[in-house]
Amino acid sequence: MQSYQEVLKLLHENQGNYLSGEEMGTRLGISRGAIWKAIETLRRQGIRIDSKNRCGYAILAADGRLTPSAIALELGDAQAAEHITVYDSLPSTNTLLREEALAGAPAGRTIIADTQTGGRGRMGRSFFSPPGSGIYLSVLYRPTPDSTLPQTITMAASVVIAQAIEAVTGQSVGIKWVNDLYLDGLKIAGILTEASVNIEAGGVDHMVLGVGINLYAPEGGFPEDIKDIAGSLYPCDKPTDPTLRLRLTAALIKGLWQLGHSRGIGDYIEDYRARSILIGEEVIITAGNRQHRGQVIGFDDAGHLLLGNPDGTVQNISSGEITLRIAPH
Repeated sequence: MQSYQEVLKLLHENQGNYLSGEEMGTRLGISRGAIWKAIETLRRQGIRIDSKNRCGYAILAADGRLTPSAIALELGDAQAAEHITVYDSLPSTNTLLREEALAGAPAGRTIIADTQTGGRGRMGRSFFSPPGSGIYLSVLYRPTPDSTLPQTITMAASVVIAQAIEAVTGQSVGIKWVNDLYLDGLKIAGILTEASVNIEAGGVDHMVLGVGINLYAPEGGFPEDIKDIAGSLYPCDKPTDPTLRLRLTAALIKGLWQLGHSRGIGDYIEDYRARSILIGEEVIITAGNRQHRGQVIGFDDAGHLLLGNPDGTVQNISSGEITLRIAPH
């Protein structure tokens, strides 16, 4: 742990109290000069630290800026900052993280951007990612050879995201199979998972999972081609709490890091079923040139959709390159 991370941890443990440079130096075994340099590093990273003569230093309430140290402070783990990088703008968080993965980046590596100029969704679609109105991040996973996570990571991630949103905002969002999140009939978040296969080992070498959440309504509205289907968690007025995006980002990262140690959808299937917006609905599923129409009766433990056919039989449908829409009533 670097000196500035040790100082951050100590200040966080004593939040609300002032600690002198001498006291911190004694506790951490470093010089007062090193303490001062650490404080300046933390301030440059967006951590609000007050200083008073004869009192020392204390952390002030967060101002909401997304920085690795601010996120680490929300996570209660100063070392977490080492795994996180925040950019003002990127073409795509997934693209950059895939490059880092090929260069040997460790599991848990997380990249965040305030805006994406080339954000991507499933099946080659673009993902609108304007500045200051959403959360756009990617997390790297390196599953073990016997892991069941690769098969259902995207479904499981949709539950993690829904849980984080509910915990931070109090809003309950629904899930449309496979992994789109909806609020009031509009899509407010999407997920894109990209995997690299190790041919020699015969398994997945790594996976990059990208998340995009529409937090606030974008300035000027959504583009014409998605304005009727896209929504946001706060479509009208922004909340007065300036730390909401920071707190939600930290909650997402915590849940997505924990996801890496799970069995995939098997650990989240009950919550997935409870949040599904499709159970009981008649849907039309298109896979290539084939079309299936029936009523969604649920999901099995592996995350397959159970489609009730008109003749009373039940069809088990796995995710893949398919499209699904609710049939007109």
